[in-house]
Amino acid sequence: MPCQRLTIDAFVYSPWLDSQNLSTQDRSFLTNVQASKLSFTNLYRFYSDFVDQLHLFNAAWFVGKTLLDKDPQEAQRFHAEIAAIERELVSLRARLKKETMFNRKVELNVEIKKLEVQMALKIKEMN
Repeated sequence: MPCQRLTIDAFVYSPWLDSQNLSTQDRSFLTNVQASKLSFTNLYRFYSDFVDQLHLFNAAWFVGKTLLDKDPQEAQRFHAEIAAIERELVSLRARLKKETMFNRKVELNVEIKKLEVQMALKIKEMN
């Protein structure tokens, strides 16, 4: 019997949970990932349900409220878009600190403001 190779499609990260100081989103996530609330059809379905809850939790972390009525794939896309905007903001802010020319600083500030507005609009859409 040949050996099957398994590959990792993606990594899913979440913020750390402080058990002494749980927010509403944290409590909702912990309630929704209880084994009794996940599918037991097979191990893959169980894992998929858990990952779906992680995507909803990650999106809720940015929005500031639980997103139980949202589609997990939509939440995953939202989280990826917001994370990409945040990475770009960090990069632009680092470039801004190093920049010496005033006109270039102004251009970088304008780009930063545009990204901040774009991020705020995406968060508002998700609400």
